[in-house]
Amino acid sequence: MLNIIHYSLIGNKLSDRHINYRENVQRASLAIQTLSNSVADVMTMQEEHYKNPMFKGCAGTALFCTMMNNAYEILNVRSLFGDWL
Repeated sequence: MLNIIHYSLIGNKLSDRHINYRENVQRASLAIQTLSNSVADVMTMQEEHYKNPMFKGCAGTALFCTMMNNAYEILNVRSLFGDWL
């Protein structure tokens, strides 16, 4: 699958380890990178701009990736008010 959509994955960090995750089940970093805004953007671009049939109807999955990315960003803080106070 990665070879088919390789041209659209230039801007993000997906690799064969992300697709074939069975050997790396306990790697949270792979899940965080897979459920990211960049992956959601690529999915949306493939569906809307390139009209790729493999990505038809992926808007819900792209939204899920964005929501997971945002949840991770909210939970991954070191202080309550941030460094800007």
